[in-house]
Order: sequence, then structure tokens, then C-alpha cells
Amino acid sequence: MDKNLLSVAESASQRSATLAGYPNPGKEIEVKLALRRQQLTPEAAGPLNEILNQPPHLRRYLSHDEVAAATGGFAEDVAAVETYYQAFDIRVKTRSLILGSVTLAGTVASFERAFRTQIATFQAPNRVQFMATTSPYKLPDSLLTVVEPTQPLQQPVRKESRLPTPPQPPQPPVDGLKATAVTPPGYGPQELARAYQFPEDVTGEGQVIGIVELGGKLNQNDLKQFFAEIGVKKPRIVEVGTAPPSTGTTELVNNAEVALDLQVAGALAPQAKLVVYYAATLIEALQAAVGDEVNKPTVLSVSWAGSEYNYSAQEVQQMNLLLYQASLLGITIVAASADHGAYNGMSVPNVSLPASSPLVLGCGGTIATLTNDKLTSEVVWNELGGQVATGGGYSSLYAQPYYQAQAVARYPYQRSTMRGVPDVAADASTVNGYRVVLGGQTTVIGGTSGATPFVAALIALLGEKLGYRLGYLNTLLYGFAGSDAFRAITQGNNQLYAAAPYWNPCTGLGSVVGTRLLSLLQTLEQASQLQAKSAPEPEPDADVPEAGSPDAAEAAPE
Repeated sequence: MDKNLLSVAESASQRSATLAGYPNPGKEIEVKLALRRQQLTPEAAGPLNEILNQPPHLRRYLSHDEVAAATGGFAEDVAAVETYYQAFDIRVKTRSLILGSVTLAGTVASFERAFRTQIATFQAPNRVQFMATTSPYKLPDSLLTVVEPTQPLQQPVRKESRLPTPPQPPQPPVDGLKATAVTPPGYGPQELARAYQFPEDVTGEGQVIGIVELGGKLNQNDLKQFFAEIGVKKPRIVEVGTAPPSTGTTELVNNAEVALDLQVAGALAPQAKLVVYYAATLIEALQAAVGDEVNKPTVLSVSWAGSEYNYSAQEVQQMNLLLYQASLLGITIVAASADHGAYNGMSVPNVSLPASSPLVLGCGGTIATLTNDKLTSEVVWNELGGQVATGGGYSSLYAQPYYQAQAVARYPYQRSTMRGVPDVAADASTVNGYRVVLGGQTTVIGGTSGATPFVAALIALLGEKLGYRLGYLNTLLYGFAGSDAFRAITQGNNQLYAAAPYWNPCTGLGSVVGTRLLSLLQTLEQASQLQAKSAPEPEPDADVPEAGSPDAAEAAPE
């Protein structure tokens, strides 16, 4: 058998790490193998793209099996992998055709025999530890074209610049003393929802809001306290995956992120199911959401953002496919545009993934001022002397999608032929932000990390009201540009780009006016129904059996 084994190269991040030790040979571990996938030809992509070109009420979204058949892996490859590794007492724990992956389970010793190499623990420069093989692992030549040549065991290491735009957490009490119990400034999520005119007769029933978390952990006591204080029953929360480790200040920031996401979304859509997707990287989280055939999210909120410049071409390609698959499944993806202005923490202007993808609803930030639940002022979010500000600008990866051409052309300042970010905006102020409970204390947290679950909750409420998944929305929203569905933001800047009516690279089309957007969607649906009724009846065809007849049932595709 050995003579047919071929080596698979180690990864670059593995080479930059240092050896930290060796695991127990009897330790049970899991290994994910990425398999080859269907090649989506232009001919095959045509009908799929046509689904997304239709308004949501006319779409027939695909099932997981249908998406897998068009863009996923091959069942025979899964069978070949399973057969080969059985000889080493390694079993297939999970298989996903839509993701083109197989998760194997067995002992360290079993994998060392199968891979013909040793497994060790490594420590990355950022001190995160992971397991990987000490030398290139080996595959039989029969599997070399089936398994993608990536390090299967290594837990991907997050790069520092890919961390979330951190929400502003409360400062720890001095000398361990609790802060005085005084209600902080800011607004409750429900106050903001009323100001943004969210529909009030829906609660998110039947909706599933997926929430990506690349760090932190939910705190049940904080959740109970928060929902008790606002008089709302705590929503059903499902956790998928394992929260990555974090310590010290990072732990505080990450826990604040999780609290903000869950409490904002849950306050506004309390009868929706909230599914937390824990992962070490954004790609892993997207894989978990897209491959989730149990919970089937209708909306996915992504508050974690990282500059386009920090992703490899392979990672961008992986992300593009996952976002496309999500769109075909009818998942609306709402992503934060980041909290560090037009320069995004770098020396040159840049925007963040995944908000920059044309398939994603990028969410920027504003400073909202309320009086008696009414918005009396709203400007571009830029606070603390420019230390925090809404991300926005133009992509370096994606050309301008056709739906943005008119909007960008009307922007009176810096224009581009590349994809503009963001698409919409909502309150992100660190002062006039979201009141949540963290560590048993009520505090205010801001950032596009708050605006994102806020908008995601609105999408869920609209989906419940309309009775169908909204899915990919960008084309439709830009068709409503300049309408009363958006509140234009005309004051402020994000350190490079200035606000302007219609669309701008700080707040996109503006902040969403919930009931007015709902009205436009309902009007669009009614117009389609009227058009269908007024369409002439087709001439009967003698060769086509009538619907409902036995012949018609036999003619229907299986």
C-alpha cells in the first residue's frame, strides 16, 4: 500500500508556528477533509442566477440537496474516503455534499497510521494552539484527485486584523467594586425599533436568525436578566459548534459581542429561533450555517469583519461559493461594514469582508438621536475623535454590481467602478447605542456590531409578515433607492467619504424605515398578482396533458 502513497504539502501557517508538544496517542480527534466539488458551468449557473434575479415573492429557493447537486461534492468520493479509512479504524462522523466535506473521527494513533506521519501540537505567533501533522501527510493516489490538498487537521488560526470590529464594552469595576446602579445613556433595542418604524404586529415567529460568533460565549444569567427587564420571554437559543478560546481583554470584548448580538436580535424578534454559530474563522462559520439542514436559518447576522486585504485568493473563492449557496437557499446575509472608518485600521482606504460581497447586505453605522421614540437626528457614525467610525468605501475585489451603477453615479464626490459599501445603516453610536446586560450590569454598546443584528431582526420580522424568505435583497433594495423606505443620511463623514443623499460610502442608501419598506414589498407582490391575472390565457395544447390528469402525473419529473 505504501508505494502508492503521495504527499500533500503542509500549510504556510503551520510553517510559521512552533512545536509545543504531542497529544496522547489514544486521544479521540476529528479531522475534516475537503473534497473536490462540482464545476459550475455558465450553462448550469444560468437557471440558478435567474432565481436570484426574481423578486423574493416569486422565487423558489433550492433545497440543500438541490444546491449540493449543482455546487457540492460527489457521493462516490465520500464513499471512497469512507472505504479507505475504515481499514485504519477511522469512521466517518459527518458528511456534507453541499459543503463537499467529510469529518473523520478516530484516535491520534489511527490518524498517524493512516497519514503516515506524526501528529503534534503547534503554537502560532498569536499564541493560539492547534494540532497538525509534523510532516506532509500522505494519501493513496486513488484519493489524491478527490481530497483537496489542504492541511486537514490544523485548526485555522485567526489573524489579528480579522478580529471583529469590537463593540465598546464597559470598563471593569475599579478594585472589583460594582459600578453604581444608574441607568446608562443609550436606548433599549425596542426603543430604537419603534424609532425605525419596525412593524409592531410580528414577533419573528417561524424565523431563524443565525448569528456568527468567532469568539466569546453567551451568558445565560445576563440573558435572563436582560429579557426580564424588558418584559419579553427569552427566545429559544441553539448553539452550534464550540466557542473558540479567549482570555483577558479579548474575552471581555468577545463576550460583549455575543451579548449584543443575542440581546438585540432577541428583543426585536423574541419568537424567532436564534442559532449561534461558533467557529474559529468566518469561513468555518459560513460553512456551519450553509450546511445546517436542521435549523435552516432564514437570516444570518455577521458582526465580525476583516479587511479584504487579509484574505487569500483561495479564502475569497471559498467565501464566494458559500455566499452564493446561501443565496440559493434563501438566506439573507447581513454583515457589518466595520468600525474603523474608511481606512479600516490601515494606511490606505479599504473595506471588509463579507460586507463587500455583492451577495451580502452590508450594514454601516449612524448616530441616532431619539425624542419620545422619534428619530430627531441621524448622522454618520464617527465618534471619539475619529477612533471609531463606520466602515465604508469601495471594494478592491468586486466590480460594481449592476444594481449599484445608478446609485454610485449620483454620489457627488469620490466614485468608483468597484462595489460600494455599505448598502444600509442603523444606529451604531457608543453613546446613543444599545442598552444590554453584560456581567450583570446594564451598559451601552455601540458599533456596526449592534447595527447588524438590528437590521437582521428587521429582515426576520418582514419575512414573518410577508410569509416568505426574503433571501438575497440587494437588487430589490437598490430598486427602491431614493424612496421613503430609506432615511437619507446627509451629514457627517467616515474620515474620507462624506454623507450625501440617495447613496454614499458611509451609510449606503440610508437607514431603513421598516413599515415603509414593508409597504413597498407588499405593493410589488400585489402588482405581480395583478399582472398574472391580466395575462392572456395560453392556447390549449393537445399534446400537453391537463394538470391533475393521470397523464400529467406520469409526465412530471421525479
